Amino acid sequence: MGALLAGNALPMIVLAALKHEGAIDYEGSSLITIHVTSLLINAMLFGGAIIAAMGKPSRLFAFPAPTSVIVAWQLFPGMVVMSLATLATTVVFNTVFDLNWPLWGPALFTPVALAACAACFWLTEKSPWHMLAYGIPVLAAGAVWFHTRYGMVFRPPEPRLWREVTAGDAATMLVMAGIAYYAATVGVARSRCGEFLKTPEFLLWLGRVLDPAPTVGLPFRTPAQAQFWFEWRQKGWGLPGLVVIAIPFGFVIWLFANRNPQDLFDVTFGAGGFLTFGGLILGLLFGNIGPADGKLEMGHFLATRPMTSADMSRTMLRAAGISVLIAWVLWTVAFLIVFAILLLANVEPRPHLPKEVGGWYFPATLLGAWLSLTVMATIGHAGRPTLYGLLFCGVPALALGAILFSHYALSPAAKTIFAEGITMAVGAIYILGTAWAFAAARRRALIGPPTVWAAMVAWSALCILGLLFWSQHRSEHLTSPVAVHVIGLFALVVFPLAAAPLALTWNRNR
Repeated sequence: MGALLAGNALPMIVLAALKHEGAIDYEGSSLITIHVTSLLINAMLFGGAIIAAMGKPSRLFAFPAPTSVIVAWQLFPGMVVMSLATLATTVVFNTVFDLNWPLWGPALFTPVALAACAACFWLTEKSPWHMLAYGIPVLAAGAVWFHTRYGMVFRPPEPRLWREVTAGDAATMLVMAGIAYYAATVGVARSRCGEFLKTPEFLLWLGRVLDPAPTVGLPFRTPAQAQFWFEWRQKGWGLPGLVVIAIPFGFVIWLFANRNPQDLFDVTFGAGGFLTFGGLILGLLFGNIGPADGKLEMGHFLATRPMTSADMSRTMLRAAGISVLIAWVLWTVAFLIVFAILLLANVEPRPHLPKEVGGWYFPATLLGAWLSLTVMATIGHAGRPTLYGLLFCGVPALALGAILFSHYALSPAAKTIFAEGITMAVGAIYILGTAWAFAAARRRALIGPPTVWAAMVAWSALCILGLLFWSQHRSEHLTSPVAVHVIGLFALVVFPLAAAPLALTWNRNR
C-alpha cells in the first residue's frame, strides 16, 4: 500500500495544482503525457513492491511440484494485483479530476510488463552481463510498443489515448505474457538444478580491465583498500552505468519519435538534473550493507571486519563520490558533444544555455547528484527498514496533507504565510539536523577536528557561492524563508560526513 500511495502522490499533486489553477487542458497532449508518465511511475514502484513481496522462487524449489507450476503461481497472483491496482488508480483519477483516461489497455499491459521484468530477472539470475545484454533490450522493446499505443513514437501527427484494445493488441500482449512465462520457467528450472549462465569470455576480459583485482598472493595493504575494492566492485559502476545506458537509449527514442534539434539539446541539458533522481535510486544500492538485497541489517561478516566504523563509512562515501563524479563527467561530455554538433550544423534557433542558470547549472548538477545519493545511502546505512518506510510513505503523505490543508482551509494570504513557514521550517530542520550529526559524531570520536573544519569551510563556501549566483541571475529579492531553505540544502551536502559513521555504528552495534 505504501508503494501504491507513493507512486500516485506526485501525479495527484500535479493534477490537483493544475485543477486549482484551472490549467488542465482536457483536449491537449500535455494531459496524455501526464497520464503515461504517472502510469509508468506507479507501475515501477508498485511492480517493484510486488516482486519483492513474491520473494525468490528458490524458496519453493523443494516443493513436490513441476517448475512450470511454481512459476505460474509466482507470477499469476502478482499479475492480478498489478492489474487491479492499475484499474483502481485510473478510476480514482478519472473520478477526482473528471478525466477520461483509458482503463483496459493499461490494466492489461502492466501485468504483462511485470511478468516480463520477473522473467528477465529469473532468466539472467546471477549474471548482470546477460541482464545488460538481453534483458534491457527486451524491456526497451516492450516500452516502445506501449508508447506506440499512444502515438508517441515514429513521429505521429498527434499523441492519442489508448482507448480501444484491438484484437492485435490483445494478441501481442498474450504473446508477450507467453514468452515471459516460458523464459521464467527456463530460468527457474536452470536455477533449480543448480546451474547458472556462464559469462562470455569477452565480458570476463572486459570485467578484468574495468575492475582489476590484485595479483594472487599480493594482499591489500590496508583494510580500507580492500573495503574500497569490494564497495566499488559491488556498487561503484551503478550510476555511471545508468548514464551509459540512458544516453544512447534516449538518443534512439529521439531519433524515432522527434528528430527536433532543439528538443535534443533541451533533453540532453535537462539530463543533468536526472542525475539527482538517479542518485536517489542508486542511493538505495549504496546504502544496502546487509548480507542480501532484501536485508538492510549488517551481517556478521561485514560487522567483524578489522576496520573502525568511521573508516568503513569514509570508504563507502569515497566510492559514492567517485561514482557520482564519473557519471557527471560522462553526462557533461555527452552534452558538450551534442552542443558542439548543433553549433557546427548551424541549426535554428541557435542552442544556448538558459540565462536563468548559465554555467552554474553544471556544478549544481554535481552537487545534486552527490546530495541525493549520499543522503539516501546514509539512511540505508542505519539498517532500519522502518525508517525507509516512514520516509517513503510519511513524507509524501505529509506533503499531500499540507497541500490539501492549504487549499481547502486557508485564505490566499494565509496560504502565502503557511508556504513560507513550511519552507523555513524544512530548511531549519536540515541545518539543525546537520549540526546535531556533527556534534554527536565528534562526541563519539567518529570524526576528527579536520573533518569538522573542512565541512564548515565547504558549507560556508557554498553559501557564499549561492548568494553570488542569486545576485547575478535572480531579479527578485531573496526572502528569509528561501534563504534558510537554501542554506539548509547546502548543509545537507556535508551532512553525510558526520551522519554516515553514526548510522553505520548504529547498524553495526545492534
